[in-house]
Amino acid sequence: MKELIIKFRLLVKYLGKEALYWLLLGSVASFGLSLLEVSISVLMQVLFYKISLLHDIFLPGPMNFLLTWPLGLLCILFGVVGALRAALTLITSQSGNFFSTIINTRLRLMSVYDLLMVYRTKVLPSSEINLRFAEIFPKASNFVASTTNSLIALVQSICIFIAMALIGWREALVGLVGVVLIGSMLSLLKKGILSYSKKVLYEQENINRSIQRITQNWINIKILRTQNEEYCSLVDRLLLSFSHTSRSGLLIKSGAILPGFLGIVLLAFIVYTSNVYFKTTGPTLLAFLYLFLRFVQSLTTTADSYFSALTNFPYFQRAFRIFINSNQADMAIALNPTKAMRVLGNYHPGIWNSDFKTQDDLKRMEKSPDIRIDNIGFRWLADDPYVFENFSLSIPHNSIYGIIGPSGRGKSTLLLLILGILIPEKGSIFISQIPAENYLKDFSADVGYVGPDPFLVAGTIRENLLYGQTNLSLDDNDLTQTLKSVQLDYLITRLDYVVTENAEGLSSGQKQRLSLARTLLRKPKFLILDEASANLDHVTEAHIANLLLDLKKECTIIVVTHREAMIKHADGVLDLNKSLA
Repeated sequence: MKELIIKFRLLVKYLGKEALYWLLLGSVASFGLSLLEVSISVLMQVLFYKISLLHDIFLPGPMNFLLTWPLGLLCILFGVVGALRAALTLITSQSGNFFSTIINTRLRLMSVYDLLMVYRTKVLPSSEINLRFAEIFPKASNFVASTTNSLIALVQSICIFIAMALIGWREALVGLVGVVLIGSMLSLLKKGILSYSKKVLYEQENINRSIQRITQNWINIKILRTQNEEYCSLVDRLLLSFSHTSRSGLLIKSGAILPGFLGIVLLAFIVYTSNVYFKTTGPTLLAFLYLFLRFVQSLTTTADSYFSALTNFPYFQRAFRIFINSNQADMAIALNPTKAMRVLGNYHPGIWNSDFKTQDDLKRMEKSPDIRIDNIGFRWLADDPYVFENFSLSIPHNSIYGIIGPSGRGKSTLLLLILGILIPEKGSIFISQIPAENYLKDFSADVGYVGPDPFLVAGTIRENLLYGQTNLSLDDNDLTQTLKSVQLDYLITRLDYVVTENAEGLSSGQKQRLSLARTLLRKPKFLILDEASANLDHVTEAHIANLLLDLKKECTIIVVTHREAMIKHADGVLDLNKSLA
């Protein structure tokens, strides 16, 4: 019971106050709408009586005063009730859509914060991110919208049924028995819809993974001549997804149509029994039948929304699991921008992020840091062997320190530990007497990093060089001098040259040097080069190695490399193949 209460509270937090507000508003509007339906049935009788289409009338006692009103006033009242009905119908139909949009936005905000603002060792694969944004979150939101619409329609159905029972309890009882039979038939479709919906999600995950693998490795696929295999596999996934989706859709539509069809059959049966056995008067039966038609319509909407919710339920489960497995403190910050969400009204960009804007004034250290690693132990999982055990290392400030070793020996892991992105299981790591996990947070302006894969953005050479710079006074002269230092002289006069995000038109070496130039513009006190010379020729590599010799006067440099030329001026070298043997 306690666990159920906890999950319910998490669900309420997951949905949010804004969404719950629209759910409540839709339910209240639905109740009001059912009262208007009763009013319309009464007014129809009065109007028909006034124009002599009915010679007898059935009215609740308090409404007999309507018989004294002139026809014109009754017609105006009928129009007003129709306008109110239209307004409440709009609210009930849109409350689910607003609910859905709010949930979708909240889920996206959570994932965006998790992706960019939460330190972690591995980012989500792009296939998972794409699946979340394109499939899981929208369909989880559709589940919420469909569930909301189903609940609202159910409230309306119950209210109309109560009115039906007050007008003709025997006919209402017959109708209730018929509805129970219809519900029993519809329940048979539930299992099939859920089964196919889970299969669709499973195939969509496989499709996304296949597309990511193909786009990232298409050259290898061509060379290895596995394109036929990949093509056949992907086509099979697409056709399986089509098969499951189409069958699920058929069951959903069957479930949505069935109440309407059986409702008409039930209507005919009620008319027969009412005339033959119950001897109900014409006006009473007219009022009852109008409400019964609305009742069937509400039941059809309930069934349609319910089965639509079923097909999206696996996506809602996945999205909710993502939520409850996330750090709740992080999620509270991630959902802070929802305060700026307005369903009715314009949004002005930036009105929510004042707290983030105040973080631009980053700290700088007066001198380059030293690094001290004391008897650390680290492993990825509790049952895994230690990557580092009782490992110690000291790197003095204003030094070049090389780290070498074959792939898989822990070079990247050691860098993540030094940067505080990974936390050792035991032992400690300090950068200038500051715990490593706090250094990047407090002194990120002092850190420069160039990895094996150049990071460039779509834009001009100038925009790439200025991306992420903390020194806002940089001018074109600063940019050109830095380009010269990394032997990109030919770009000096091409600062406005536009490159794509993949930097087409630049060679691999030029991309890497451009990334290095941007890093040098930061004037880092702590520089990490992680296989940063992988795409450089020997002449350029030698030039960069000499450049590091000059940089170390103001900077502590760690170089991870397989190439000895980059560490020819190193003050110390750690060979992980020997140190961890």
